[in-house]
Amino acid sequence: MPEHRNLTFLILGGLSIFALLSYFFVFKSSLRLLPIASFTGSEKKKKDDQEGDKNDGPDVIVDDESDDDSDDEDQNDKGKSKGIKMAEESFAENREKFDAALRLAKKNFEGGRFAQAAAKYTDAISLAQTLPNVGNQLTSLYNNRSAMYEKNTDLDLSLSDINVVLVMEPFHSKARLRRARIYEAKNRMKDALKEYTVCQLIDRFQSGGAGAPPAYVARVDEIVREISGREGEKEMKNIQERRKSLPGKVYCRNFLECFPSIHHWRDLFFIRNKRTRESVQGSSSLSPSLSAAIETGDLSLITQSLQLTYELVWFDLVHGSLSSWQEAFSTIRLSLSLLNSPSLSPSLSLSLWKARLLQLCCAESMLLANSERGEREIREALSLCPLPKSWDEQEKEEREREKEERMCAWESVLMLCTVLVERKKSDEEVSSLLSAVLGAQEINEKEREKEIIKPGASPEEKILRIAWGHIHMASFKTRKNEKGLYRQGSAADAMINVRRALEVTVSPTTGSLLAVRLITLHKTTSLTLTVSTMEKMQLGYQEPPNREELEAAKTWLSEANKLAHSCSHTAPLCTILQMEAELSLSTGDIDTAVSLAERAVQLAESDDSVPLVNKGSILLQKAMHEAQDPNANPQLMKESVEQAGKNVRAIFEQALLVEPHGVEALAQLGHLHTMMGDTEGALVHIRHALEYARSLEEAVDLSQMLITTQAQTEAMKELQSLQSR
Repeated sequence: MPEHRNLTFLILGGLSIFALLSYFFVFKSSLRLLPIASFTGSEKKKKDDQEGDKNDGPDVIVDDESDDDSDDEDQNDKGKSKGIKMAEESFAENREKFDAALRLAKKNFEGGRFAQAAAKYTDAISLAQTLPNVGNQLTSLYNNRSAMYEKNTDLDLSLSDINVVLVMEPFHSKARLRRARIYEAKNRMKDALKEYTVCQLIDRFQSGGAGAPPAYVARVDEIVREISGREGEKEMKNIQERRKSLPGKVYCRNFLECFPSIHHWRDLFFIRNKRTRESVQGSSSLSPSLSAAIETGDLSLITQSLQLTYELVWFDLVHGSLSSWQEAFSTIRLSLSLLNSPSLSPSLSLSLWKARLLQLCCAESMLLANSERGEREIREALSLCPLPKSWDEQEKEEREREKEERMCAWESVLMLCTVLVERKKSDEEVSSLLSAVLGAQEINEKEREKEIIKPGASPEEKILRIAWGHIHMASFKTRKNEKGLYRQGSAADAMINVRRALEVTVSPTTGSLLAVRLITLHKTTSLTLTVSTMEKMQLGYQEPPNREELEAAKTWLSEANKLAHSCSHTAPLCTILQMEAELSLSTGDIDTAVSLAERAVQLAESDDSVPLVNKGSILLQKAMHEAQDPNANPQLMKESVEQAGKNVRAIFEQALLVEPHGVEALAQLGHLHTMMGDTEGALVHIRHALEYARSLEEAVDLSQMLITTQAQTEAMKELQSLQSR
């Protein structure tokens, strides 16, 4: 749900799908040592397998019978020419029984009597041992009996026959497809995926990559998503148990920037020219510590100490290093434990302070991948400082106390919704909570059109609440489901909310309003360039954004660029430059994309590895684009692509020096190794990335990469092993 994931998943969002679609590139590199002849059979055999896959059973039986009739005379002639004699009476009798068994097998199949059909194929297999001229049909007989067993749900028997078929014909695609289906039925999903992958490798290699992908490719994608959903959840539980330190500072900051408070404090420190901790502390350094203040029981002293502690914590979160963040969160938890002292009498003032501290505790829990604890903390914060029943009357109040309570309440709701989306909790509760933040008038489209909200004319608190509410509602609408898929139409649906957020934040007059408008512009562009494109890919379309969408994105980013230049820090501009690079890629202007990516790298903070990763990704796409030039010298182009791969790899490794456990760099290194045919090397990097996944969505995406790459690796090994026999 948080907006910080959008930039990350410009890199990660499509990797698992792209990995499935990039098999042929892997074939060229990893199967180049295998002779083509080992994978090819007659054209008739390939056609039979394809037809049989569509109508499993009858086509095979009909083909077997017709093949038998046509081969009978040929085999008899060969048998006679070789001097193989059989008593005419015995041969005719066995042949008649064999033909009768096939006819009855077909009849039983057509009547849905699969067990009887299998029994007749058993008779035919036994008789085939005595008929040299039909011995070459044993593969088909076992395959057909396997089909009958499968249809009769005798899965173990079916699997046994398939194994016999593959001993005789290791590259029998239809048998492998049936084995994949049976593995599915037995819930051996990873085994099924490997079989499907072997089939895909064989089919694509035989066809040279031409033609439409086989129908089962869609099922492969479903299996990958099904497995990765479970594996991702399992991995996140493991991460929760072992993670003791925060992820990278940039990721942490981006998470907090999904909520209003950090923008408020950054603006406040800038306006007050508070650039050091000492300037924040000032003369308050003589104030008693929180523990000492609590011992006095003086509420004013406690409040004064809490205010100073809170401001210093936020200063560290805005300006400090990652170690400062760790210390800040420790201070927050210590302060909260002191406020829970039984010696303190409950008060509205202390309830507000507890709620604020619990918000930051929740943020830390989410950054440590402990969403379960985060949910408990933010629900407690909301119970201490709940939403008002009505916004219209409440927001007319000018007293600072009520304003602070209201803002704390709706920010707690935004955090709770983020936690619930991460935990795949009730969509109904999330929708209800966000609707409560927006208010009845904002939810009712007709009523909303009656009210014109203008900065300066309307309370800033109201503008912020509505804008942030719509941003989080848009993120909620574009959440991925348990299989890692976007809901069809989610981008268009979410665009309604971000357009409303843009309406209410026109001409921002404060740092907080400027920040929320920048985030809205970023979100709007992300919906156009990423989410809508991914939706199309899920439906089988490879369509880029249309001209109208690209022009709109260009306008939004142009405004964002201007606003980013007026910010007190460079991070927003760095982000916008990377979005502009993505837009240039969408329009085919790769050179401009490279230039913008380089500017982002130069502007990036010293501990931000993502701009380097984006630069490497764009350079890789440039090399792949140039490799498609039909007029280029093949040998020179091959050398150029290999050199580009080395250069990009160096950039990704440089990114890992900046952030040693950077998920983006590790994932892209894995992707690069896969493209170059080194799936073993890819697995190392993807596993490393998965160990440091920072959210469930990220863990699921990385699990998709891992599962797909594992299936490719195992399939390659099996084919190479078969070839070496």
